[in-house]
Amino acid sequence: MNECRASTAATLPATVQAPSQDVITRALGALGIAGIDRWLRDDRALVFPSPVREDGPGWRAEVDLPYGVTAAQVIERREQLASGLRRPLGAVWPEPVTHEHAGRLELWVGRADIAVAKPPPWPLLRSGQSDEEIASFLRTVWGRRGDRYSELRARQTKPLPKVEMSHIGG
Repeated sequence: MNECRASTAATLPATVQAPSQDVITRALGALGIAGIDRWLRDDRALVFPSPVREDGPGWRAEVDLPYGVTAAQVIERREQLASGLRRPLGAVWPEPVTHEHAGRLELWVGRADIAVAKPPPWPLLRSGQSDEEIASFLRTVWGRRGDRYSELRARQTKPLPKVEMSHIGG
């Protein structure tokens, strides 16, 4: 019986693998941002407030950058970040999380460049439902949303007579 052994471990292409915290840390460390360089050189780990998670056709990660480093500094180096992640530029989208602090980075990494990816068909248009069924579905979805501030606020406002645009110069 002949045994055949592989000489190197098999690796999955970057488009299949979720970017791990180590891969993201390595990519951020390659940007040449002094604050990140010092932090990693001192053998300190970057903080990921939540695990890297699947998000649509890609993955999402949040990173607390070292003190004094802002998300804007990373965003300015998006091309280098994409290189460090071994992804096309259109598959790497860093954003600030300003409601937390200037050093919180949200990073979305796609499986493919979103500019060339084919969008999936919208299921409502392909399912043969009637206009009323689609309208009912949309009303249900809209009614469950919590970000309907304008609509909810309008319900609490005293009804006022409508102003004709021609009366105010419109």
